[in-house]
Amino acid sequence: MSGPPDFTAQQAAVIGDRSGDLLVAASAGSGKTAVMVERLVSAVLDDGVAIASVLAISFTDKAAGELRERVRRRFDERGHPELARDAERAFISTIHALCARILRAHPLQAGVDPSFVVLDEVDAQRLQLRAFEGALGRWMDRAGSAAVELAARYRMESLRAIVIGTVELLRSRGERRPVLPPAPAPLALDPLRDELVAAGRALGGALGQVRNGATVSQALEALQRCAGLAAGSAPSDPEALAGLALPAAGRAVALQSQECERYRRAFVDYRQAWVNSKAAPLWALLGELVSLYAERYAAAKREIRALDFSDLELEACALLQAGGEAQTRWSERFSHVMVDEFQDTNPLQLELLERVGEGRLFVVGDALQSIYRFRHADVALFRARRVDARGGGRERELAINFRSDPRLLRALDAAFRDRVFDAAEFVGLRAGREPETEASAADDAPRVELLVTDRVSWSAAERPDLGEAIPGALVWRLAEARLLAQRVNEIVDAGRFSAGDIVVLLRAAGDMALYEHALEDRGLPTYAIGGRGYFGQRQVADVVACLGVIANPYDDQALTEVLASPMVGLDVGALIALGAAAREQQLRPWQVIERWRDGGELQMAPEMASRLEEFVDRLGSQRDAAARLALDELIERVVVDSGYDLYMLSLPGGRRRLANIRKLMRLAREHERREGPRLRGFLDRVRALSGEELADREAEAPVEDERLDSVRLMTIHRAKGLEFPVVCVADLGRRRPPGADDRLLLGADGAIGLQLPSIEGPTSDAFDYTALAEARHEAEAEEERRLFYVAMTRAREHLILSGAGDPSRWGLAPDRRAEPLWWIARAMLDDPAGVFDPELPDVVVPVAGSEARIRCLLNAPATVGSVLAQASLAPQPTATAAEPVAAPAISAQPAQATLWPMSAAEVADLDVEERPGGADLERFSYSSLELHARCGYRFYLERVLGLRSLEGSPGAASAKADPGARLGALERGNLVHAALERGDLAGSPPDPALLHELARAAGIALSAPDAAELVDMLGGFFNSQLAARLRGASQLLREQPFTLVLRDDAKHRSPLVTGVIDAIATEASGEVLIVDYKTDAVSPADDLAGRVLRDYELQRIIYALAGLRAGAGAVEVAHCFLARPEEPVLARYDATQAAELQRRLEQRCRLLQRAHHAVATEPHRELCATCPGRAALCSWPSEMTMRERPRAERPAARG
Repeated sequence: MSGPPDFTAQQAAVIGDRSGDLLVAASAGSGKTAVMVERLVSAVLDDGVAIASVLAISFTDKAAGELRERVRRRFDERGHPELARDAERAFISTIHALCARILRAHPLQAGVDPSFVVLDEVDAQRLQLRAFEGALGRWMDRAGSAAVELAARYRMESLRAIVIGTVELLRSRGERRPVLPPAPAPLALDPLRDELVAAGRALGGALGQVRNGATVSQALEALQRCAGLAAGSAPSDPEALAGLALPAAGRAVALQSQECERYRRAFVDYRQAWVNSKAAPLWALLGELVSLYAERYAAAKREIRALDFSDLELEACALLQAGGEAQTRWSERFSHVMVDEFQDTNPLQLELLERVGEGRLFVVGDALQSIYRFRHADVALFRARRVDARGGGRERELAINFRSDPRLLRALDAAFRDRVFDAAEFVGLRAGREPETEASAADDAPRVELLVTDRVSWSAAERPDLGEAIPGALVWRLAEARLLAQRVNEIVDAGRFSAGDIVVLLRAAGDMALYEHALEDRGLPTYAIGGRGYFGQRQVADVVACLGVIANPYDDQALTEVLASPMVGLDVGALIALGAAAREQQLRPWQVIERWRDGGELQMAPEMASRLEEFVDRLGSQRDAAARLALDELIERVVVDSGYDLYMLSLPGGRRRLANIRKLMRLAREHERREGPRLRGFLDRVRALSGEELADREAEAPVEDERLDSVRLMTIHRAKGLEFPVVCVADLGRRRPPGADDRLLLGADGAIGLQLPSIEGPTSDAFDYTALAEARHEAEAEEERRLFYVAMTRAREHLILSGAGDPSRWGLAPDRRAEPLWWIARAMLDDPAGVFDPELPDVVVPVAGSEARIRCLLNAPATVGSVLAQASLAPQPTATAAEPVAAPAISAQPAQATLWPMSAAEVADLDVEERPGGADLERFSYSSLELHARCGYRFYLERVLGLRSLEGSPGAASAKADPGARLGALERGNLVHAALERGDLAGSPPDPALLHELARAAGIALSAPDAAELVDMLGGFFNSQLAARLRGASQLLREQPFTLVLRDDAKHRSPLVTGVIDAIATEASGEVLIVDYKTDAVSPADDLAGRVLRDYELQRIIYALAGLRAGAGAVEVAHCFLARPEEPVLARYDATQAAELQRRLEQRCRLLQRAHHAVATEPHRELCATCPGRAALCSWPSEMTMRERPRAERPAARG
C-alpha cells in the first residue's frame, strides 16, 4: 500500500474540491493527468462514489487507455485491488465513444440503425469523396454552363475542399441537415451609382482648378470613366470596376480634400454592392452543391448503416435535446463528469457535456494549448467558461511545471509571457523540479538554441554544394536540415543523450523526408511517424505487392515489384531476360514463367533461375492456402516462407521494419473482421489508404518491448501530450499556407463571406468576407503561436529551434504571411536583426532581457566552417548496424511493369537503392502531352480542374471524325483499332460479324451502314503496301504499351512518358517500323504530311525515341490515315538524332510541368466543340471555336 503522492498546494486544492462545476487552467507539464486520477480515485475511496458513476472524457482512445491504466494502478497503490480490477469497467472514454454508447442504448428514439457501425476517418473520407463526385455530376447536369464556370473559377480541388469543409463546419455547429444560409438581400445599385457619379462630378470640378501632376491625371482618368455610369451603364467585370478607383494620394494635396473622401466612400459602397450583386447567384449555386453533397453523403452512410464521428455527436445531442427517458437517464447517470483537454471542444460537444454533467462538470485545459481549430475546436468556449468560473470562484490554476529544466522554463516564460501571449491568459511556467545536472564550467551551456539559416545568401547563385538529400529540395531548406542534423549528431556524440532521447517536430509532414535523410546522412537512425506514410515503407510495399501476385499473378506491376524485391532478388539481367521473352513470345511475364517451368526458354544465370523457381513453388503453395487462411496468417506465411523476416532483422532498424509487418497483419485482421476474408477487398482498401486523395495517417509501427534508439520525427500535433529529453522544432522558415477552403466563410453570428476569383484578373470579396477573413487570419496566427508553444514545451532538458529566414528584416514587425521564425526571434531576442552577424555567427545572449540565455547560430555560406562544418555539406552515410546476414540482394526495380522499350542500361539507371518513397518519377501519358500541345487551356480545364468534356453539347456531333457518320469519333477509332488488333494480316480483312462482336463487347450500337463503311476502310488497309510490310516483318507486336524514361539534371527526377503503339514491326533489315492508325476524316485534297506535322509531330517524336531507346539502329514512323491507306506519312530516324528528339520532348514536358497552359493559337470546331470552357471561359469567340478547321499548308520539305 502506498501513501499519497507529494502534491503541491495547487494540486491538492483541485483534488479536494469535488463538488459542483470546476474549471482548472493547467499549464504545460503541470501534472494535470495525475490530478485527474487522484481526484477520481478519491471520489470513490473518500466520498463513497461508485466507480461506474464517474465519467472521464479524454481526447483520444490512447489517452483514455492510459488514463484507465493509471486509475487502476492508483487503486492498487492505495490497497484496493478489487477496485483496480473494477477500473476496467470504469466509464473512461472519448466523447465519441460516449455518444456511441448513448445511441446504442436508445437506437429507436434516436432514429438510428441499432446495428450501426462507426466510420473511421479514412473510411469517412473515402465516402465523402465518392459523395462529392456524385453530387458534382448532378449539379453540373442541373446548372450547365453556370456550374462549369463556377468550377473553373475555384478549381476542382478547392471546390471540393470548400464544399466538404463547409458541411463539416455546419455539422460541428449542430446542423444535422446542413444548408448554406441565404445571401443578404442586395442593395439597389442605382442610388449608390448616382451618389458615386455626383461625387465624381464634384471632385472633377475641384481638380479642374489645380495643376495636373501624374497622380492627378490618373484620378481624372478614373473620373472620366465614372462619368460613363451616368448613362445607366455598369462595369462589365472587376477590372473595369477597379478602373473607377482613385490612385493613392501620396504627395498630391489635391487628392486629400473632402471631395476626395466623399468619392472614395461612395466608390467603396458602390463597389461592395456591385460585387454582392454578382456574388448572390454564385452563392445560391454553391448552396445547391452543398445541399446535394450533404444529401449524397448522408444517403451513402445510410446505405451501409454507418455513422461518422460528427453523426455520433449530432444524433446523441439531438436525442438528449428531445427530453424524455433518455435525457433523464443520462443527465442523472453520473455523479462526476471529468473532461480533459477541454480547450479542444466544439460547440456541439460542449452542449452534449453540459447536458450529461450539468452542475458537476469538472474540466481541465489550457487555452494556450488549443491547436485543433482545423477540427472545429473553438478556444473561445474555454475562455468564456473560464471567465464565468472565475466570477463564481470556481476556477483553479496548475502553474508549476514538473517536466522541464528550470533554465529552459525561464527562457520560455520570458519569451512568451508578454511578447507572445496576453499576460492575463498566460498561466506561467514555474519550475517544480531541480535541474538533473547542476550548472558548472563543463555544463554551463544554454538550454535553448536558435539555429538560423540565412535564406537570402543560401539562395544566391554562388554557394557551397550541399549534395542532394531529397531531389528538388530548396537549397536553403537543405542547408537548415544539414545544420540541424549536425547539431543532433554532436549532442549524441557528447554522450549525455542518445538518439532515442531526441525528437524533431514539424508543423507539416511535407518536408519530413528531407530532415530524415539529413539525419541518416550523419549516420543517425530515424523513426518517422507520418510524413511519407506507413504504406510508403519499403517492407510494407513488398508484402502488399506479394499479396497482389497471390491474388492475381497477371498483375504485371506487382509481379515485377516482387521479383525485384528481397523476397525473390532477381538481378537486372534476369528482369531484362524476362521482359525480352515476354516481347518475343507476345505473352504476359507470368505466362513466360509458367512456360519456362514446363521446359520453355528463359535465359538467366543459374542462381537467378534457382531463386525464381523457389518463388514459383512458394507462390503456388500460398495461392492454394489463401482461401483457407485468415488474412493475417497469409501475410505471416508470405514473410516467413521467403525468409523476409530474417532479412529485415539483418538491416539497420530491423525490429522496427518487422513491427511494420506486424502492423499490416493487425490491419488485415481488422479488415477481415469488418469486411470479410476476401484478399482482393483488403488490397483495394490498402490501395485507397495509400492513394493521393486520402492522407496516409498510418504511422510506422512502434517497436514492442524495445527502447527505440532512433531520432523520432513527427508533426507537432502528434506530439501533443508527449515529452522528450531533447526537442528540435524544425522548418520554422515555412510560411503558413493559405487554406484551400477559405474562399467561403461562415461567421458564428450568421455573417457570410465569399471570395470571387476570376479566370483572369483580381479577386473580389463579397458580403462580409473582408471582416470574416481578417478574423480568420487572426485566429490562424493565434493558433500558430499556440502550436509552437506546445512544441517547445515538450522539451525536458534541451530545446533547439531551427529555421530559415532573413534576419536583416527582423527589426520590423512581421507581416501576416511571415515565417514563424520571424516572430519567434523577436520574442526571444531584444535585437533580433543585430544578433545574427556573419562575423560573430555563434553567440550566447539573454532571452528577452531576462537572466535566461540562448545560443544563436547563423548558418550562411560565409559561416561554413565555423557553424556548418565542411564535413556536413554533403556527408556520406555511415554504417549504423552490423553487416546484414546473407539475404537476397536488393535488385533494380523498374517503375512500371511494362518492360518494353526500356533497355538494360535504362533499367540499370533507375533508382535501385532502398529509398523509402520509391523512385521520384513523374508520369506523362502521350494523350496528355498531345492535348496540352494542341490547347494548353483545354488541358488545364479537363486534366487540372477536372471538368468533363461536353460530349452532348450542341456542336459536339459536328466534331466527329466524319460529320455524316453515325458513330462518334472515339467509338469509331476504338472499333477500328480493336479490329486491327484482332485481325490476321495474312488473312482476310475483318468482316461485319467481327465488328458487331467487338461493338457489343464495348457497349457500342453499330448499325449495318456503319459496319459496312468500317469493313471497306479496313479492307483498303489490308490491301495496302504498308500492310504488306507488316506481314513480311520478322517480328510483329500490336497494341504494345511502352514506358519511355527521360532524364533531367537530378538522377531521381526522371519523367516517364507512357502510351500504346498500334503496331511495331522488326523488318529483315533490322530496322524497326512503327505504325499508328488514324481514323480521321480526310478528303482527297487534304495534305496528309502537313496534318501529321501540325497535329502528330509530338507523337512521332515519342515513337521514334522509344524505338531508338529499345536498341533499334533506325526507326521509321508511319502515320496511316485509313481513309487513304496507300499514302502513309513516313519519317525515318537514326541514333544520331536521338539527342535532339529527347531535347524536344523534354521541352514539351517542362511546359506541362511548369503549368504553362496557353490557349490554342488555331481554334476550330474539331478541337473546341466538346471543350468544357468553350461557352463561358475561353478567350476565343464562338465564331472561331466553331469554325471549320483551317486547311493546313503543305510544309517545306525536310532534308
